[in-house]
This record gives sequence, C-alpha cells and structure tokens, in this order.
Amino acid sequence: METATCSQLKEILALSLRNDFYKDDIWNLITDSKVDHKKFMVRYFVKTENGKVIGFIITTERTDLWWGKILLEYMLVDEKHRGKGVGQEMLDDFVSWADSNAKTSMKVQFPPTKMLLHFYGKNGFKELELEYSAQICNLVNWYKML
Repeated sequence: METATCSQLKEILALSLRNDFYKDDIWNLITDSKVDHKKFMVRYFVKTENGKVIGFIITTERTDLWWGKILLEYMLVDEKHRGKGVGQEMLDDFVSWADSNAKTSMKVQFPPTKMLLHFYGKNGFKELELEYSAQICNLVNWYKML
C-alpha cells in the first residue's frame, strides 16, 4: 500500500462511484475546499495491481485535538478483488503505518453488516458507544488501541 498520487485520486473517485454507500461522502471529502486543513489532515492510501487502483483507505486526523488518534474514514476494495485478502493486506499495512507514525489508537465507522462486523472484530477492533451522528446514519463505531 502506498500514499496516493494526484492522478490516483481520480481512480479513488471512480472506484467509490460504484459503491452507493460511500460515493457522495468521498466525492465531498476530495473536492470540498471548505475542509479546514489546519484542523484536519486527510490521507489517501491505495493498493495497486498492474498500475491500477484496486483498493483504498482514506483517513483523517484532528491536528488540534486528537494527538495520536486516527480515524479510518473509508476503506474500499474493488468488487473484482474482494475475497482475495486485499482488504486484510491493506488494513495490516495501515495498522503498521499508524503504529510506526506514533498513532496510539484508531477509530472506524461503518455500516453494521455481518461481513464488516466480522472483519473488524477479528482484527482487534472493539465496539464503542454509538454517537448520535452515527445513529442517524446507521453506522457503528469501533476502535483499536495500537
């Protein structure tokens, strides 16, 4: 997994447009000039195969409040590559990156599907109490200490 280049952001957008749950949020995150980059640091990581993006992770950090904590905003693997360990490899790489960059914990919000509950649970994430914003979006909050 590597940090995304500017041209790969277009591939992230194209991949996210095929996912109804994430497409609007990712579009807004990448294109919104109102994001306060003094308070939020956004990072884009990609997994490629033969030069094409087959999966990505988008993270945010609050630089003014959350020292050492990182939010895994989005993780998506192209449908053609699901079930082949790509998501696991991406998460493992990201956890290693976070640990080596002095992150102490990570949080993830996701729709509570059986597949995602199992995936994050087997990777050491634990459930947090639901926040109001997550409840209205039908998401669950999980965290992992590093």
